[in-house]
Amino acid sequence: MRVSFTSAMADPQPPRSLIALVVAGSPGAAVLMMVGLLSAALGHRFGAYLLLGAICTQFASHLAIGILWYREVMRRPWPNVEALGDDEW
Repeated sequence: MRVSFTSAMADPQPPRSLIALVVAGSPGAAVLMMVGLLSAALGHRFGAYLLLGAICTQFASHLAIGILWYREVMRRPWPNVEALGDDEW
């Protein structure tokens, strides 16, 4: 029996909202992290707050991306594959 994990339909592109979130969120948070890290290293308290805010923003954007893309993937039709027989492990 041959099982193929490729399907006849093409892989859909990520939703536009997901692409916009990645494009807008990640580079901005990275810049804020660098600025916050440098200013915190120089002893400014606002730098630590800026760094913490950027890390929370980065975490929230990754979480949102994961939730949105997981829902998109799970809504796809499942492939019709033959069930595996008892393979007597």
